[in-house]
Amino acid sequence: MLVNAANLKVIFCNIKLTFNQAFDAAPAQWDKVVTLVPSTGKENTYAWLSRFPRIRKWIGDKQVKALAASTYTLINDDYEATVEVERNDIQDDQLAFTGPRRRMRALPPNSGRMRWCLSC
Repeated sequence: MLVNAANLKVIFCNIKLTFNQAFDAAPAQWDKVVTLVPSTGKENTYAWLSRFPRIRKWIGDKQVKALAASTYTLINDDYEATVEVERNDIQDDQLAFTGPRRRMRALPPNSGRMRWCLSC
């Protein structure tokens, strides 16, 4: 295959399409451990009450626990994972062999969705 702007555009669109199709088809796992909170700004500050007591069997007097107010701020960063396509793979029409790698990269836990959820 000739390496030119038109062919590169088709190749990159195909690579992106293959990855996105596998990514969209992958079973979601992150939503089992976190709540999706849409963000429209560069950062979000979350407030919550900490030191919330565990439930216990009520024996005798109530045990009153003091709660504490806490906050944390998450900054919305950009992420990327750029891959290289060898010029010889394009020239020799060997891109079909890269499809399985793109699909595998999109599957959990490879996609990063769970890593992001569990690293917070």
